[in-house]
Amino acid sequence: MQNYPDNRVSISPSNRWLKSYYFVGAAVSTGWLVAALALGKSAPTLSAVLLVAYPAWDAIANFLDAHKSGGRRANLSQTLNLVISIITAICVGVALGVSMNAAFGAFYFLVSAFWLTFKKVRPHTAAVHG
Repeated sequence: MQNYPDNRVSISPSNRWLKSYYFVGAAVSTGWLVAALALGKSAPTLSAVLLVAYPAWDAIANFLDAHKSGGRRANLSQTLNLVISIITAICVGVALGVSMNAAFGAFYFLVSAFWLTFKKVRPHTAAVHG
């Protein structure tokens, strides 16, 4: 990183990637939420697709994040998220065969399990807070 005369700090390429990753993730999450709220009761098939698509998107995003951040072995939190997201997508798909309520339960349980783990494993960076 480089300090400028007016006390600005440049952002390293890895921090720039992480910041972009979080902004894109927030945009996708917001779009997903808007679509889920708009289509929820009126289009159950699309709602089911959204329930499977979100963890699938998360798996892809974490694969890319791990790749950009030094690989899966160097980034165990992204690797864990990748695995949990794949498992979540599969479980939600299977639970949809039972009921939409079962699918929501599987989705929220598995996503919550990841976030609890993720918050303890990945350290905060200047890109997120700065």
